[in-house]
Amino acid sequence: MPKNFSIRNILTEKQLAVLGEVACASAQLESTTGFMLMLVLQFNAVDQDAIVGPMTISTRLDVLKKVGATRIKSKKRAKEFSKLMDHLKDCVGQRNIAIHGLWGPEGEMKLGDLMMIMTGQEKPKAVEAKNKNRVFKAAKLEQLANELDEGGTKLWDIAKATWLKKRIKADRKAVPRGALSAIS
Repeated sequence: MPKNFSIRNILTEKQLAVLGEVACASAQLESTTGFMLMLVLQFNAVDQDAIVGPMTISTRLDVLKKVGATRIKSKKRAKEFSKLMDHLKDCVGQRNIAIHGLWGPEGEMKLGDLMMIMTGQEKPKAVEAKNKNRVFKAAKLEQLANELDEGGTKLWDIAKATWLKKRIKADRKAVPRGALSAIS
């Protein structure tokens, strides 16, 4: 491979920055789903790390969808939760293509195009990532970053209204009355 062949010859600075946002937003979502599983399954941090830690984000979403929905009393909220989980699973699939795919010009590439890109003389007008016969267009990077970020926020909103509220009540009951004031 030529010494000057670089992803910077394919993606613009803005596209690279937004790809970084996609990576960060998906890492945040992965952490959030791990915490949500800890709440829903009532794990402590050690159990959560041992059981949920090795799971991929996709597996975490599958498990959270299955067990989380059964622990939401409101049918409306459960349906909203299920729809959100399906949407996030789709976003993670797109994220996997964007992060793990091979970036290059859209469509077929001719040898001359490849040489112009490899030498940095020309950037492709439109680029896409390809991974296992799946394609993700660079033009959708910003939308994907936003959807991952917004999805995590919506997940927290559901958690606050359901599992987190329940966990706080349970934790308060577990602490004997006056125990906290005796510490201070």
